[in-house]
Amino acid sequence: MATIKKYQDKDGNTRYQFQIYLGTDPLTGKKKTTRRRGFKTKKEAQIVLSRLELDVYNHGLPTKNDNSVFSDIYQLWFTQYQHTVKESTWATTKRMFRLHILPVFGEYRIAQITIKDCQKAINQWFNEGLAKYHTLMNYVAKVLDYAINIDLISENPAKRVIVPVNKNDRSRKNLENYFDKSELQHFFECLNDDDNTPQASVFFRLAAFSGMRKSEMLCLEWSDIDFVHHTISVNKTQSRGDMARLLVQTPKTARSNRTVFIDPKTVRILQRWQLDQKKYLIRFGFNVNH
Repeated sequence: MATIKKYQDKDGNTRYQFQIYLGTDPLTGKKKTTRRRGFKTKKEAQIVLSRLELDVYNHGLPTKNDNSVFSDIYQLWFTQYQHTVKESTWATTKRMFRLHILPVFGEYRIAQITIKDCQKAINQWFNEGLAKYHTLMNYVAKVLDYAINIDLISENPAKRVIVPVNKNDRSRKNLENYFDKSELQHFFECLNDDDNTPQASVFFRLAAFSGMRKSEMLCLEWSDIDFVHHTISVNKTQSRGDMARLLVQTPKTARSNRTVFIDPKTVRILQRWQLDQKKYLIRFGFNVNH
């Protein structure tokens, strides 16, 4: 008789787990057990336990498809994943699998992936200097969770690795990545000395004095700018979809959908660029009224 036990996960949340004896494998003579964990309530764990016991009673020991490889299960998982996120998100995920995850795990038999294999992979990504090494392992864990859901494996080894810590990560701490006031002034002086289109100067002026992201500025339309009230409506973002095609879509979060206030000088620079842009487009035969 299996017993449901309470435990604390890594975030300190109360979770429930159980381990159940399934019987003896007639082919190997080994005792078969399975453990399920991560249930938020005891009732949820009890329901899954009861279903598992009933399934074993009606059909005997579950059989594992040892021939299933990671890449096959990834394709099954990814088909469902595409229906839950935006194209830009799944396109990025697909690229991460193609470049980093599948070269490591693609040919592994899903039932034979161990904690040691996962630990070796995340250490490799970390040593290669990949900034999102932890994200890569999270995606591996998602595929293995899917394998658990379709009853190919009973545990997820990717969730038991020790995640390396980058002690030299300066992405959030190194203020040398930012211009001070004098450096910013010099930067704009250099841009203004350029004989090319003033578009670059306008772009970086808006970036410096509005705090907008590059992807938000790249899909701005003149209708988004209120020259009277000195505001910009941020309601879309540019990204890359499948096969690197350009997309314009809604911001990733509701908080990103916002109104940005700009200073009078930036307003004048934008107004001047609007006139220059019309002249620029007319030279190439574009109807600026449209």
